[in-house]
Amino acid sequence: MNGDSLRRCDRNRKRSKPGGRRLRCPKHGCPLQSLHHKHPLFARTVHQLRQSGMGLGKATVLLSDRTVVPLPNEWLEAFWCQECMATCWYHVKKSGNTYYLLAASRSIWSQACGVIDVRGHITASEFTLRQARKLSVTDR
Repeated sequence: MNGDSLRRCDRNRKRSKPGGRRLRCPKHGCPLQSLHHKHPLFARTVHQLRQSGMGLGKATVLLSDRTVVPLPNEWLEAFWCQECMATCWYHVKKSGNTYYLLAASRSIWSQACGVIDVRGHITASEFTLRQARKLSVTDR
């Protein structure tokens, strides 16, 4: 065995680029810092699948088989902008090695997994809803 050769586990290690994703603020162009985990998106209607770039035929066939279809390269994520000094939620779309950031619209929140509905749950009391609204206003 050659003395200058690396062990197999060291040779095959794939390292990501230093710094990971380099996402920039759409408003200022400054680097964004991720604050929250990704909330995956899903589609319930043909219209939602068409907006994500799927053809009409394929979207119709997929939804005839299932009630919900996950959107693999789209999610909601919170970022900190140094210029704004604020937390901003973005709808992130990944295409290849490119990330596209869109301001999270109200309609996209209904497609996200693991987020709390801002209208509240029907079993929650008014007091609980008021307290949740207060917390969400101070957090953002």
